Order: sequence, then C-alpha cells, then structure tokens
Amino acid sequence: MASTSETSATSNIITSDRVGRTCSSDSYKAEVVAVCVEFHREQLGSGEKSVPKRYYLTSHEPDAKRLQQLIRQHWSIENQCHWVLDVTLDEDQCRARKDHAAQGLAMLRKVCLSLLKQDTSIKDSLRGKRYQAALDETVLEGILFPESPK
Repeated sequence: MASTSETSATSNIITSDRVGRTCSSDSYKAEVVAVCVEFHREQLGSGEKSVPKRYYLTSHEPDAKRLQQLIRQHWSIENQCHWVLDVTLDEDQCRARKDHAAQGLAMLRKVCLSLLKQDTSIKDSLRGKRYQAALDETVLEGILFPESPK
C-alpha cells in the first residue's frame, strides 16, 4: 500500500522568453532569459494532482535540455549542501547580519560539516556526531584532530 507522502513528479519547461534586458560589464555581456517550469506532481496515495510553476532568470540560451540540466544541478547543490547544513547545524535559524558575521559563520559551518563527514570513528548521523562532540571533549578532539593512518 502506497504511503500518502510518496509522490510521482515530472517537470517541463513550458516557456522561455527573452526579458529584453542585458547584463553587462567591461568583459561580460549577456541577455537575460526568463524561464517558466511546470512541475507536475501526483500524491500516490490520494491521487491528488498539482502543477506548481517555478520561474528562473538566466543568461543561457533558451535550450530546454540544457536549462533542465542546469536547474537540476542547482537543486542538487541545494539538496546536498544547504539542506544538510540546515538540518545538521540549523543554518536557517542564524540571524547574524552585521558586517561579515554571516559570511564568517557560513564558512565555519561548512568547515564543521566537512570535519563531521570525514570522521569515520563514530557511526552516527552528522547531527548525532555533532551532539556527541558537544558532550564529550575526547570525541571533539577526535573529530578535530584525527589520527593519521599508519
């Protein structure tokens, strides 16, 4: 029996129009293209269907296959990096806004995430490793200063 949280989805680029504006600098000039993507979804349990539209601005030529590839790459990065940072380190809750604080904290979170991913001494989720390191300084030291392989 299918769970109601499971979905079936496909996406289609339905339109791409030149906006009529150009982005330019001394070494770069590109025309802006607006792209509308329809995302067809169906809840497998209830059969409920929806077709939300997403809009993108790009300087790439309006080639549907290339734009679809670029959009998937964008969401791949979002899902692999930003989502993990948010779940593991509650990045979206950070309210640092003054000077370069947000950039500095973002860099520290990425370093922390990298160290947690590289650690193989603890069999736990990234969030679990972080929690264990917060409770025990020896675990923290093991993550920060891993023993080199002999």
